[in-house]
Amino acid sequence: MGKSYVLGLIIVLGSEFILRNVFLPEQAKDIHIGMAVLVEWLFLFMMLAFWIPRVEGKNLGSIGFGEFRWRHLWMGILTYFILIVAWMGSGFALRAIGLEGLRSLQPMIKRYSFPILFSLFLTGTFLEEVEYFFKKGPGKE
Repeated sequence: MGKSYVLGLIIVLGSEFILRNVFLPEQAKDIHIGMAVLVEWLFLFMMLAFWIPRVEGKNLGSIGFGEFRWRHLWMGILTYFILIVAWMGSGFALRAIGLEGLRSLQPMIKRYSFPILFSLFLTGTFLEEVEYFFKKGPGKE
């Protein structure tokens, strides 16, 4: 792994740590989380706009941005429903062995609004893919 990829990984993981563990207060409100998510996305776009063309010398197609295909949308919807069924099944399985399911998180989650929770979901899933990209490096499977 080259020095530039190690640097990129440190920057991405470091920014996540700083935004979530240093700048967010203990009892974060919607505005705090919303601002952290906004900064994460701005930082991500700046990294992608700089990293892909300057460090790798490629276009955004190298990370999957390209022509829209309907099959990807349908595969995403199908995956979503499969995950919902698996999530429901995990709740039954956890209760069967005496553990609490995801419902035990509801009191904590209820204090945040839907836009904040949805933005956290999108940010987490997208940034996970970006971090995976930086960890594996381009051209490696």
